[in-house]
Amino acid sequence: MVSIIVKPIAPKTPQLTSEVYVSMTSSRKEVATAGTRVPLAAASTPCKLVVITAETNNTGNITVGGNTVVAAEATRVGTPLAAGDSYGFNIDNLTKVYIDSTVNTDGVTFDYFT
Repeated sequence: MVSIIVKPIAPKTPQLTSEVYVSMTSSRKEVATAGTRVPLAAASTPCKLVVITAETNNTGNITVGGNTVVAAEATRVGTPLAAGDSYGFNIDNLTKVYIDSTVNTDGVTFDYFT
């Protein structure tokens, strides 16, 4: 059993409450083609919390959101992250979380908790 207290790690990150989680899993996801949203998980992946960090070597912005996320600045929908920025939030399944980027092959690392 893993017990953590999640605190804001970037100005865009909301205050999250303390909770005991059973497990933590780390992974990464890349947007192969800028402007093409991709889910963090293709198959159902239940969770309680996810913390997403834009990779530090990204040259563009990553935008995090639902299935309507758009990274392009002129039509952006979602929460933009510059290289190294993090965003954490409570959600029940990783298939509901999408990322898009402004540059091909930019990506994120993420930790999710159950």
